[in-house]
Amino acid sequence: METIQEQYNAVAEKMKAVQEQITELAASEQVKKYFELQKQKDSIKTQEKSLYQKLKINRYESCQHLWIKTVLRENSYDGDHTFYGCIKCGLDQSVLNVRIDGPRDQINWLLKLERDNDIMYDFILTHPDYFHGTVTDFYGDLELSKAIYSRIKETHPNIDDDTAVRYLEWSLDNIEKHKASKERKENRAKRLSLKPEFNGWPCPYTK
Repeated sequence: METIQEQYNAVAEKMKAVQEQITELAASEQVKKYFELQKQKDSIKTQEKSLYQKLKINRYESCQHLWIKTVLRENSYDGDHTFYGCIKCGLDQSVLNVRIDGPRDQINWLLKLERDNDIMYDFILTHPDYFHGTVTDFYGDLELSKAIYSRIKETHPNIDDDTAVRYLEWSLDNIEKHKASKERKENRAKRLSLKPEFNGWPCPYTK
């Protein structure tokens, strides 16, 4: 039967052989280039993240917001609450949408804060005067409303906000009234440059 010492020696030999191969590969120009590119990639990624954040913040700061209601949170610990989103720049209060279950210090986020949402969350908390512009009184899915608004602006570049809102309300109401098949919804999403899996068609509000 093989002893523990013999097992150890065998493993040590394998480790030595693998390390020799690693050392040999590390000396090759291709591998050196690979690691150098990885360093450059990490540096560029950091720069890209910083500039992307600045671009988004600049867009939020310079936007003459046009707000629609996107989420109604009912029966929360502090009462009903409506969240607004801007159909011009995409700034969305729903990133603040939290629900308290049990003790008030146990907060469960309803939205996963990915990059854009994380930027919006920080922006809203650090810019107390962000809520300005035109505030409407109707509900709609923000992504869908943004897409329709973009089409309206493409067709009527000089349209004012009040008229654009009326067009938007009419479009959302028309979509709501005319039920469509799955295929038609997919084609509609494609025409509006929405994601193929988009499923946020109008409803009175989302909870």
